[in-house]
Amino acid sequence: MIVTHNMQQAARVAEMTAFFSLDDVDGDGATGTLIEFDATSRIFTNPADSRTNDYVTGRFGDAPTFRPTNVRPERPRTRRARSQGA
Repeated sequence: MIVTHNMQQAARVAEMTAFFSLDDVDGDGATGTLIEFDATSRIFTNPADSRTNDYVTGRFGDAPTFRPTNVRPERPRTRRARSQGA
């Protein structure tokens, strides 16, 4: 058995793959939920659950909302015209 978040590693070494989700079902803390368990080839090519598909294709989770407050936004760079002289 191997436990990993590295999906490429799982695809390379495992015959069977289980996909778990970490949920806060009752508000008392996180609980692991088995979403899908199947042959690794099927998990990566034709998963039965959309959450599995989203994870293995990199669409899992919300977009990051963290924006540092101590960093100034970068100003667009402009090109200076080169002088054409002889």
